[in-house]
Amino acid sequence: AVVSTQSTGEKMILSDEGCVQSTDSLTLCNNLPEQKKMTYVHAKALLRGWCSERWLIEDRSNNSFQLGPRALIELSQYIQSAYGDHVTTCSLCMTICVYGTRCEDCNTKFHFHCKTKLNRNLDVLRCPSCKSEWS
Repeated sequence: AVVSTQSTGEKMILSDEGCVQSTDSLTLCNNLPEQKKMTYVHAKALLRGWCSERWLIEDRSNNSFQLGPRALIELSQYIQSAYGDHVTTCSLCMTICVYGTRCEDCNTKFHFHCKTKLNRNLDVLRCPSCKSEWS
């Protein structure tokens, strides 16, 4: 399970989207060394367990998993030291941002919820860094 956790987390961190498709996460579990292989049922139960413990969040709208709040809080120092070149901080709340949105003009990254909160009462949505208009 530990090897599967590392593989799944690493794939999320290194992906541009900050998430892993459900089928990819199950394939990662199946591609483990022979002595650690899991059945599909066991892998699915493991992913469900990680979600219930808030290590992962399942996004059913796009059939993917992303790191959950518990993983981001408890592992943020490790993630930043091990994957510093691939991880940014949210320019609004200044915490680690693996899964979020980027400004198309200045490439600044934000959590979806931070961007929503910032622009909640504005008629025109703008990037707080470069002031360009968001669509």
